[in-house]
Amino acid sequence: MTEKDVLVIASLLVTPSISSSLAKIDLSGNISIGSIGVIALAHALRNNSTVTELDLSDNNLDDASGVAIAECLSSSSAQCGLQSLYLKGNHFGPEVGQAFANSLQVNTSLTTLFLGSNELGDSGVSAIINVLASHHSNLHTLDVGDNQITPTASASEGGAIRVIAEALRNNS
Repeated sequence: MTEKDVLVIASLLVTPSISSSLAKIDLSGNISIGSIGVIALAHALRNNSTVTELDLSDNNLDDASGVAIAECLSSSSAQCGLQSLYLKGNHFGPEVGQAFANSLQVNTSLTTLFLGSNELGDSGVSAIINVLASHHSNLHTLDVGDNQITPTASASEGGAIRVIAEALRNNS
């Protein structure tokens, strides 16, 4: 699959007769789909309430793609119906972690988020965990494993493991 193919899929998502019956999109393992295609797909999903599951795992995606996906979840005019989002094995850095943290502050539909095997680092993972610890969220499943987390960094240094432990300690 190429970037051009993803652009076609994105254009179909805004076609009511097609988009109203499509619930799941799996584009995992297609390393040629490209940033432009994924950004177009994210924009199309902003106003699509029927697609509930999207898998873009193992696609070698960059931060621009990850930020666009995160932003489609938080747009104030959005009707994005995504409930499950699988993004493992890309090249998302801390900026994407922060973008998802911002989205999780306002999004109420997402219940499953897989961001494992990326490059979020302590700051990206900590941003997400801090939001989950301080805001109501419908997120039930979060995978942030294998994200270059430093096990010895303190929470004040952005150490994700310490932030996770503190959030769990305060979880009621």
